[in-house]
Amino acid sequence: MEESPIDKKAIRTMSQDILRIQKKMGKNKLEPTEIFELRAEKMKQAKKEGERRTKIEEGIKEKEEQEMKTEEEELLKQRKEERLKEIEEEKRREAAVAKAMAAEEEKRRAEAMEEEEKRKKEEERERKKQEAKAKTEPETKEGEIRAVKPEQLREQLIKQGVENRKNTLIKEKEDLKNQRFSLGREFQDLVKTKEPLMAQKTNLLKQIEQIKSNFQTIIINEKKIEQIQEEIEQREAMAKTSAERRSIEKERWSIEEKRRELEKQRWPWDDKIKKIDNQISELEEQISQIELEEASLVNKQQEITKREEKLTLEIERITLAEDLERAENLIDKIDQEKDRITQETNKTSLNLDGILSEEEEIEKKDKAIEQEEKTTTQIDRKRELEKQRWQIEEDRRKIETKRWEVEEAKENLENQLKRLEERKQNIAAKRNSIISQAEEVVRRIEGRPALEPASKPGPGPGPGPGPEPEPEPEPEPAELEHGWSADRAPDRMIGRTEELKEESKPDPNLSKIEQAKKRIAAFKDKEPEPEPKPEPLPAEVPLSGTKEGELKPEKEEKKPEEEQLKEKAELEEELKREQRRQEILERLQAPLGLEGDLREKLMPSSIKKSKVTRTVPQKLSFREKLWVRILIVTIVFILLTGVVSFWYWFFKVKSEPVAPEPEAEQGVAGEVVIPDSLFSVENIKVILISKTEEIPGLLIAALKEDLNKGEFRRVVIKTKTKVITLKEFLQSLQADMPEEFYNKLEQHLTLYIYSQSQGNRLGFVTKIIGEKTGLEELLKIEEPNLEYQFNLFFEMQGKSGSALVSYFKDGPEFRYQTLDTNDLGICYYVSDDYFALASSWQSIEEVLKRLKENL
Repeated sequence: MEESPIDKKAIRTMSQDILRIQKKMGKNKLEPTEIFELRAEKMKQAKKEGERRTKIEEGIKEKEEQEMKTEEEELLKQRKEERLKEIEEEKRREAAVAKAMAAEEEKRRAEAMEEEEKRKKEEERERKKQEAKAKTEPETKEGEIRAVKPEQLREQLIKQGVENRKNTLIKEKEDLKNQRFSLGREFQDLVKTKEPLMAQKTNLLKQIEQIKSNFQTIIINEKKIEQIQEEIEQREAMAKTSAERRSIEKERWSIEEKRRELEKQRWPWDDKIKKIDNQISELEEQISQIELEEASLVNKQQEITKREEKLTLEIERITLAEDLERAENLIDKIDQEKDRITQETNKTSLNLDGILSEEEEIEKKDKAIEQEEKTTTQIDRKRELEKQRWQIEEDRRKIETKRWEVEEAKENLENQLKRLEERKQNIAAKRNSIISQAEEVVRRIEGRPALEPASKPGPGPGPGPGPEPEPEPEPEPAELEHGWSADRAPDRMIGRTEELKEESKPDPNLSKIEQAKKRIAAFKDKEPEPEPKPEPLPAEVPLSGTKEGELKPEKEEKKPEEEQLKEKAELEEELKREQRRQEILERLQAPLGLEGDLREKLMPSSIKKSKVTRTVPQKLSFREKLWVRILIVTIVFILLTGVVSFWYWFFKVKSEPVAPEPEAEQGVAGEVVIPDSLFSVENIKVILISKTEEIPGLLIAALKEDLNKGEFRRVVIKTKTKVITLKEFLQSLQADMPEEFYNKLEQHLTLYIYSQSQGNRLGFVTKIIGEKTGLEELLKIEEPNLEYQFNLFFEMQGKSGSALVSYFKDGPEFRYQTLDTNDLGICYYVSDDYFALASSWQSIEEVLKRLKENL
């Protein structure tokens, strides 16, 4: 603010006029009326002088305000021009991107058309080749070729269409990924643009605070002067004499002068604060504009992420369709092989029947010769019969050898059939798994909610296990082949997945005992079928010559009855086991008052009726008493020594707490070296796994365990040969982080669970390789995708739905994004040495405290 052009020495104040009048009064002794007139005149002059000075100061102030306003208008105009340039640049950039995408799309179309033309030429060439071949072959085969060719062409077209669709989706996914990275770079540019504005705003706020602290003394003195002025006015109102009033008025004049001087001193500071406020409002406008652009970029990235997820599901659906088609083809080949082996088995059985009939005829001849040999008395005839018997035995040996070969071949064929059946069942199980995965993918694509199976808790109090549902019957292969044929599988998977109907399901509301009773009742209701009467043996064949092969049909007829009896015994045994288990559960769940009654029910009657006989102990001898006393004294001495040693160790020897022993969850593995923890923890939990797919389920179970509030538990996940690394851990949770992220961090991590009032929270800490700036820039680029990347990581801790805030903010020493009001969010910290990721504000603050203690 400019100084007033009026010289202070030229200003006439009331106090100077009064002194001048008093001097005149001392010389000329003016009358009181003259003095009063002179005072009134001087007051008028002072008032005019004050008005004139006020007008001059107001003019100066208006001039300064006008200059500031013009400067502000110029600044706003400059900002608008810069903003318009940025908007034009962004439009040009978007137009270039759109042009590039259009060129890429045109290129893809041209490639697709070129592939289509090549395919048509190939089909035309194949057609001409088939026509030329058909002319040379007989007419009988010509019809077959014509019948098969359209089906082959149809399959080729389906496969080519699916493959082209899959390649197109993969390319589109890569384009979306590139767009997401470009948006991430734009977001990073906006963050870099906003950071100096935020720093400038912080500096201006600090300047305002400093200015306020500088003229705080002026405000305090001004308030004091106002209080003094109020007191003077009160005294002036209460004054009785004119002399007293005069002195009070003089005092008030001097106070007013001081107040005026203080107000003049305050005006420049007020102007500075106003100017800084205007600058802050401009910065806030620019920052809000940048934040709007950031929100727009975040929304675009979220849309791209959703589109990427849909494309991933589409690709997965096509892949599952191909897998399903391969499974169906394998099942068809297995069925064909089974038919072939079954035909060979039937032929072998017929051959075996013929051999058995020949063997039976030979045995009849042998028995007849032996009978005749026993009855004959002529030596020549007997010798002739012996020679015939030798020949028959030789023929019988050959027949039996041939039977062994046929039986062995039949057994091999039956083993092949069993192996094929097992293989078919395995493939069918994989096919059913593929179908369920495909239905899940289609449900996620269509956005339908997941179907939760309706289950009711089992009867009875307490946490006893409820009834386990029986496994659902698998659909017949014929139904699957009908619904998922090899030539229709890709179409159905790409379009719409049909739901398979199940013929019968067990009632999940019934307990195992009730289901077993129901099966036994159904079994008893069945009427036994009448046994077929065995045909009488022929009279010519004696009973002693009957073979095991001839009694085989009778045993086969008795087999169903034995199976029924066996099934009935198994059901009764299962019922007894379930009843026993239920009694034990009731005993475990019964209150203390009923324990005696249940013990009496479960206790055999022979034990209840038995009488307890008391035996009088025999008196000890003097030597035995002496040894007992010595033993008691020794035990007491050892106990006292142990207590004294313990307290001596506790107060003198103990210097630092011993690290707790890790408790293995799934058995003891080999000697695997566990890296040291990067900060102090209360206890350690070791989880042994066989494959990384087990990690999410085991972590969910570990999060449900009870911990003391404010306590850290380290979680070490390892196999029998090594400790799981950071990359393996994140990939098991489906976090698709870039390779550059893993290259900047050590692979040994300290995974922990922190207990707080809102629940257990999961996080990890690892060391940084190299400089932290590259990691910070990479994480800021990935911030819009971290919620999607770590979705499973936070779903294990209770996350449901989308985040409350869609962007990251700066915390005291870390950046964070709020996911839930229950202190659940993405919090990460980057320093020169460590990188920490936590799932709550409280847990990352405690981690940083412990990390600083280690430094």
